[in-house]
Amino acid sequence: SGASVKRVIVVVDQSSEARLALLWALSHIVHKLDVVTLLYVSQGMDFDEVRILNTLKDLCLERRPEIEVETLVVEGDKGPMIVGQAKKLEASVLVLGQRKFGFLFLRLTGDGLIDYCIQNAECLTLAVRRKSKKVGGYLINSKWQKNFWLLA
Repeated sequence: SGASVKRVIVVVDQSSEARLALLWALSHIVHKLDVVTLLYVSQGMDFDEVRILNTLKDLCLERRPEIEVETLVVEGDKGPMIVGQAKKLEASVLVLGQRKFGFLFLRLTGDGLIDYCIQNAECLTLAVRRKSKKVGGYLINSKWQKNFWLLA
């Protein structure tokens, strides 16, 4: 068996950023035999998680019918839960959507989570956001690159 199977975990929620990160992962890093795990970290009050996961799973299978897609709901503190699941599932790549920060409170909550995952996950961790509708392309953050601009 030449190609090795990767597990790609995409952290999802109801945001457009999560959907965008998933679409980016499907077109840029997921290969034919890979397994994609859609990971939803519930705060205990989310009644929509199943619907959101099913919608995103359908999207995956529509775009990439040849890949295997799993869904997983865990409850708890987002950062440690995400890092813990990535380790437990032996993920090759962890993908998170990143918001464009306008407000201070978003910067405090959103950015901290991404930094935590990038610093603590053992696998390659990528935070993805769209540069802008006008310019196109994506900004990718990882342990090695800050705001790396990818045109594709």
